[in-house]
Amino acid sequence: MTQTTKITNLFEIIEGLEIGMLVSENGGELRSRPMKAFPDTQTNDIWFLTKLASPKILEIATDSNVNISFSCPKSHRYVSVSGRAFVSRDQEKIDEMWSDKMSLWFDCEKSDPSVAAIRVTPSVAEYWEGKSSAISRVWEIAKAKITDETPDLGENETVRLAS
Repeated sequence: MTQTTKITNLFEIIEGLEIGMLVSENGGELRSRPMKAFPDTQTNDIWFLTKLASPKILEIATDSNVNISFSCPKSHRYVSVSGRAFVSRDQEKIDEMWSDKMSLWFDCEKSDPSVAAIRVTPSVAEYWEGKSSAISRVWEIAKAKITDETPDLGENETVRLAS
């Protein structure tokens, strides 16, 4: 599989899962929080909206290394993305991500100076896309026991996005 195909698959899975757990460090402890992801397939960045007063802003300023994990056990799709986070007040990008739901969630308008964006530039990602049918998975396991071969339970790829 080519690198371009791996990146395309990665971003298709992320777009389908929508909510990622953004993990940052706070005084030696890891913190996770669910956030709506806005993947940018042109730049391979993943964006989020937040408020400047959020603790994650200080955490990112202290240590910009983050992880984002996505999962959907029902469809057997999982993603882990490691990268660096940057805080932005790019109003054009905020406008692009904003929606009526965001107005309700943030209890403000998109032009509010407390609204910010977080851009995560991935360095490496790994994704797993399993067979979604339980029958397919059981068949693969049973076949593997008979043939003594490894069962085909889906794809697992590592994607290097930056050096």
